[in-house]
Amino acid sequence: MTGNDGSAPDGTYRRVLPEAGAHVGGGRYRLVERHGTVGGLQCWRGRDTAMNRTVALTLVPRPAPDAGFFPGLCVRTASAAFERAGAAARVFDVVGDTDHCVVVAEWTRGRSLRDVAADRPDPAAAARMTLRLAETVRAAHRQSTVLCLDDPVRVRVGECGTAVLAFPAILSGADETTDVAGLGAVLRCLLGAGEARPGAEPMRQLADEALGGHVCTATDFVDRLDRMLPRGDVRFRGAERTAEAVRRQTPSPAPERFPAHRPPATPPRRIAVVPASAAMVLVACLAAVGWVAGTALSGPGGDSVVTAPTLPAVAVVAPTIGAGAAPISAPLVPLSVRAQSRDGTTDNAVTADLAADANPNTAWSTDLYPRPVPAGRSGVGLTIAFPRPVRLGEVRIDSLSAGSRVEIRTAPRGGGPHPAAQTIGGAVLVSGVTRIPVAATAAPMSEVLVWITELASVGPGRFRTSLSEVGFSGDAGP
Repeated sequence: MTGNDGSAPDGTYRRVLPEAGAHVGGGRYRLVERHGTVGGLQCWRGRDTAMNRTVALTLVPRPAPDAGFFPGLCVRTASAAFERAGAAARVFDVVGDTDHCVVVAEWTRGRSLRDVAADRPDPAAAARMTLRLAETVRAAHRQSTVLCLDDPVRVRVGECGTAVLAFPAILSGADETTDVAGLGAVLRCLLGAGEARPGAEPMRQLADEALGGHVCTATDFVDRLDRMLPRGDVRFRGAERTAEAVRRQTPSPAPERFPAHRPPATPPRRIAVVPASAAMVLVACLAAVGWVAGTALSGPGGDSVVTAPTLPAVAVVAPTIGAGAAPISAPLVPLSVRAQSRDGTTDNAVTADLAADANPNTAWSTDLYPRPVPAGRSGVGLTIAFPRPVRLGEVRIDSLSAGSRVEIRTAPRGGGPHPAAQTIGGAVLVSGVTRIPVAATAAPMSEVLVWITELASVGPGRFRTSLSEVGFSGDAGP
């Protein structure tokens, strides 16, 4: 592409079609594999030869010499944020060539949307993948920006099972209705043809209405799709099965992060004298410690195990059998997680479970806001439920959102008003693990609020908080 002025011998304007191996963007980016076209716009997997990294390249055809086209594309695309925001790839650069403007973004590892749709994911998994993308669109619209989600070709499914706008470029004429129609197209693609499957028909109807312009806003789309999801599956197993399928088909062998370690087996003669009830308690404690160890010893970026010695060791003490035994502070495993806010709207509700999934490489994030405290709201956060009432002793939060202010609060009974909640702990988060002691409460709690009262700064006039893992310890006794 470089070095060609686009003029044919007869003086007319001629567009040069790039091929694999060609260099664009002043020769810096090499085209590796085409991933589809949308009305002249081309999506490529490419290579940044200067940074030696794989990137997503969106080639936008430049109209016959137009001095204002490139600056306009830069301004519109930059308005969508030069950082990863939810389910949209982070933009690295926008450069101009004779025939095309090139939008350079981070590469989304995973599979194309059409490849995932060919596997016929169940309707619940398809809805959740679309919902995560829809929440990103909704967040962009709240900031008066659009994503130009005009075709499923520009969408990939990441290794975490989330549909991502992988080839961003904000074209002139794109508006909020473009994005909503695009969400309908994504959902329709994942649901496939008119095959009768439980729960698919109302989702197809929503997709068709969005495509036809009958769904007015992304908020409407999110609310309607969210109501169609089954409520009993707090861990979103359908989406997890899709994520596992994506990971299996993505060439990314990961080395084992921790060496296998098995505690020495208890001699048989010792097992015989341990009461059955005590053995069950001890096994539950050991299982929970394994869960907490994963949250305490790993950072959200997949840090090496060499960071572990800086943290206090977790000791397990066998329960004392007999009357008058003191309560034991043990790891507590949550039952479910849901996003919470005072005004009824929630931030990224469908990814809330990622804050307590025992995987520090995943995270739940708030929406992106122009101020540290969302306008008209006292905060935003998560409600954590436990399988039985507990007395909390400590909360551990693994996060890179240093500077965020977090409070631990009691959850009002029956979802009552937030002013009824009692603050029992709080801290300003550091980068890594923050330990928050919790004050004793009059009665055990089945739920607790992790409430963010001030978001972390992620750039000039931009605020967001991400929680990679939230862990708990305390007394789970009756």
